[in-house]
Amino acid sequence: AGYIVAYPDAFGGSWNDGRPGMEPLVGSPVDDVAFLRELISRSVAEAGADPTRVAIAGFSNGALMASRAACDMTDRLASVVLVSGAGPRDMTQRCKPSRPLPIMLVFGTADTVVPYEGGQVANNGGKSRGQVAPVREMLDIWRGVNGCTNSESVPVAATSPAVIALRGTGCRADVLHFKVAGGGHDWVSNTSFDTTTEAWRFVSTHR
Repeated sequence: AGYIVAYPDAFGGSWNDGRPGMEPLVGSPVDDVAFLRELISRSVAEAGADPTRVAIAGFSNGALMASRAACDMTDRLASVVLVSGAGPRDMTQRCKPSRPLPIMLVFGTADTVVPYEGGQVANNGGKSRGQVAPVREMLDIWRGVNGCTNSESVPVAATSPAVIALRGTGCRADVLHFKVAGGGHDWVSNTSFDTTTEAWRFVSTHR
């Protein structure tokens, strides 16, 4: 389809996504924002990627890292897709995007690993994994940055789990949230809703 795809690995298996109270799994935290900037630069220089059409997507810790990238390196991105991860607890204070950016979020309301309503992330091997902001706070930030005037709610899938699309209206850049009622920490894929299909549609629309 004319895309170049990179699958970066986090150092020590854990992205430094900026969560307060998060213990590094291995050694000291690293500058993963700089790493992603370098990855983009090399993709442009060595593989011919278009620097104006860069999308980033992630799940869980990867989603939280993608959320940090959206805040800290907005200038390098064309769209962002987050699944089961929205932002750190202090997101309102630290997220200062330089311009509007299309954002898509898929999140289960019963996620017990990264709580939908915010709070403490489930521990990993006895280590504290920090705290996250509520999904509504992340959406409010981006609706403000993107200049949305309101939002609308549209049922997408009536079967279990039920999925509702919450979309900002009047926005300069899309803010789209697929709210999975009773869904857990999961990349949802079933006959009525498929996260990959929706992510591909979103990224393709904003390329």
